[in-house]
Amino acid sequence: MFVDAAVELVRDGGLVVDDTLFFGRVVDPTARDADTVAVREFNASLLTDPRVDISMLPAADGITLARRRPPGVGHRRTTGLIRRSSSGRTR
Repeated sequence: MFVDAAVELVRDGGLVVDDTLFFGRVVDPTARDADTVAVREFNASLLTDPRVDISMLPAADGITLARRRPPGVGHRRTTGLIRRSSSGRTR
């Protein structure tokens, strides 16, 4: 899988950068083309990969930064998601 190859090629502390939302298609449940499915799978793989720490930048189309962790370093994974209501307010 692409995630494995990308993480293996990056040195400890290096970054893997991804277009998180793929022009909004990732969050559109009707979008089922191969490219959109691949981006969804990539994002899901990063979320559960213990080799990386991840963060999403809410800029442009959403940018995911995955930092390769040094081997043997413990980590703390959080799921602090920011959600917006239909009125645009953050909850």
